[in-house]
Amino acid sequence: MNILQQNRIRADRKFRTLVRPTKKNENYRYTQIAESLKYEAEAEKPLPNLLFEGDGVVVVVRSENDRLQILKGEIENKFILEELKNLSDHLELSHLDLSGSLESDFFANEIISNKSTAIGMIVPDNTKIEEPIRIVHFFNEKTRCFPHRLVIVLGKNSSARITEHFVSAGENAAATSSGLTQITVKDAGQLKYTRINEFSDETQFSHRISFDIMKDASVHAADVSFGGKTGQTRVQGTLREPGAEFFLSGTARARKEQNLDYWLESIHLASNTNAHMEYCSIAEDEATVVFDGNIHIKKGSMNVDASQKNKNLVLSPRANVYSIPKLEIAADDVSCAHGTSIAPIDEDQVFYLESRGICRSDARALIINGFNSSVLAKIEIEGLRKAIYRKNAKKREQI
Repeated sequence: MNILQQNRIRADRKFRTLVRPTKKNENYRYTQIAESLKYEAEAEKPLPNLLFEGDGVVVVVRSENDRLQILKGEIENKFILEELKNLSDHLELSHLDLSGSLESDFFANEIISNKSTAIGMIVPDNTKIEEPIRIVHFFNEKTRCFPHRLVIVLGKNSSARITEHFVSAGENAAATSSGLTQITVKDAGQLKYTRINEFSDETQFSHRISFDIMKDASVHAADVSFGGKTGQTRVQGTLREPGAEFFLSGTARARKEQNLDYWLESIHLASNTNAHMEYCSIAEDEATVVFDGNIHIKKGSMNVDASQKNKNLVLSPRANVYSIPKLEIAADDVSCAHGTSIAPIDEDQVFYLESRGICRSDARALIINGFNSSVLAKIEIEGLRKAIYRKNAKKREQI
């Protein structure tokens, strides 16, 4: 029995003990919960143009099948990227098993125990990958369900820039997406990771992302979310050894009747670790945005510096924002902070811009544009970054 089989058996045993969450569960009371997985493969269709200026290596994972398709670039000998079932010799159970609060997560265990598209990426020790890598999860217009799993292991003293990009073929395509991304960054590794959600307006999704960060390793992660009808994203950064660093920034734009729920957590298992998380959301129409943040410092973890910040811009009296920051601290000699703001556009800022000759509608657009521009600027691929800026501006024209 190989480690993938062991991992699936463990997850299946755990999954059978779990109950599907409902709104009676405290952590889901504001959340529209995605449907259960019912895998339905569709006939393969031609791909649209998915390339952007500045792309390095581009790989597509399609909803119709389990295979990878390289659109641009060459993998050469710098890293391995293929179906997870072919990588048993390169993996350890610690790369595959769930930990922390995800260990009891219904959706994460469901993905591992059920049939799902699963790929793995292995970056050897002492490898510097200069070109950006973009992994595209593509949904065709008839996709009904797309469960997917990505496992990344970044070797010691290695570095990479990886974007995980979710794209739907049509704006009104209805689908259910359930994803699990597990990333291990070994000693002194440096990872820049970006997730971009461009799901259709009718997609229901849940996505779990875990980072295991080892000695003197650092992760700079960004999350940009525009799509989906209802969705829940859960990001867990576990700082396992001294010197580990975790920086997470994200933004969500919710409109119409979207319900977007974000859980962010840093878990400190060692002393001398740093984690800083910031998420900003824009809510309009009758949309709902939920932020649930937690800093968890285990007993004996000293000299920890951690913070979480949640900023929310509310553009409609019918929009709802719920912010739930938490701290679980079981150690002394730590520095922790959290803060939340929920507010409409500041009329004093609008007045200031109007006094400089800018019309009211343009003044509001400038303020909204500046609200999440620092997160959008973290998108590594120039052409993709410009496209997301344009999409962001287009949505604001509807204000």
